Amino acid sequence: ANKSQYNPQTTQFIVEITQRQTNMEIWFDNINKTKDPTITLPIGKSLNIRINYTDSAMTHVENATVRLLGEGLNLPLVEDKVSGQYMITINTKQLGLGNKIFTIDASKNNFESIVKNLRITVRRIRTEVITDDEDKKYEIRPGEDFKLTIELNDLDFGGKVEDADVTYSSELGDGDLEEVDDGIYEVTFENVPEGSYTIEISVFKEGGEYDFEDLEITLTARRPEGESLLFLILLIIAIVVTVSLASYFVYYKKVLRYPKPVRKVRKYRRSLKKKEAPKIDIISREKAFKDLFSEEVGKTPKPLKSKVSEEKVLISKIVEKPLKTLKNEAVKKKSTNSIQKKSKE
Repeated sequence: ANKSQYNPQTTQFIVEITQRQTNMEIWFDNINKTKDPTITLPIGKSLNIRINYTDSAMTHVENATVRLLGEGLNLPLVEDKVSGQYMITINTKQLGLGNKIFTIDASKNNFESIVKNLRITVRRIRTEVITDDEDKKYEIRPGEDFKLTIELNDLDFGGKVEDADVTYSSELGDGDLEEVDDGIYEVTFENVPEGSYTIEISVFKEGGEYDFEDLEITLTARRPEGESLLFLILLIIAIVVTVSLASYFVYYKKVLRYPKPVRKVRKYRRSLKKKEAPKIDIISREKAFKDLFSEEVGKTPKPLKSKVSEEKVLISKIVEKPLKTLKNEAVKKKSTNSIQKKSKE
């Protein structure tokens, strides 16, 4: 500095130009996540990221460069001067499943640059595998058909899960359930035998974006207690009748199909093979007559039995007399023959 009649003076000073301090806020779907910039989302869901880039006076820094970097992405955020934010919307399908680490880089000349990391975890879509009545235990009668209906619910986006592969495995067999309506699958087990069965339901959908849990269903086929007892009784009766008929059929084939005289001859013929001679009871004519007469008398009405008993005694005497006479004649004849034989000698 100088002036006439004054000595000139020179002074040195230092001017230090520094960048203006800045701040950054991170918002996920209108939620401030600056302190913990992490989020977990199902695959297929969109995420809106908003960045507040301000100076020390909390004034929006206009025309800054704000970018999202990482996982193969380098995307600019769009400035919204009305809200004073930089924003971007991404679909998690672009990212794939798993943990994804990104960087937000905000900068402008004469302003302090800020770099912050954020983490996005992309998971599978949650689902619900249930029966149409939300029950897991069923009971039917043996021999009945059982229709199983399965519903697949999307818990993240709502609605049903269509075009899935739904299979079952159990002691009743393995197979696929048919999709009869959007997200509704059915299978029918026919003529289920008595017993308890566990049916395992498994679900898969191409792409692997859904998280399905296996469903276990218990099916019991049994009769009521009273019916079980009746069934047991009928079963025993049926077995007894079957065995009896089989025994009779066998006995008929071997014995009864022959007439009675033939059966006696066959029986006698079989006895000839034994070491001991067959025992044949031969009764006297007198005993045979008495037995036959007694049998006939037994058929006589009661009023006549007294008379018949008297006649029976009389007849018995009549029968005994001729028999004694025959015996005496036989003895005399035998003695005569012996005398004649001695005289010849």
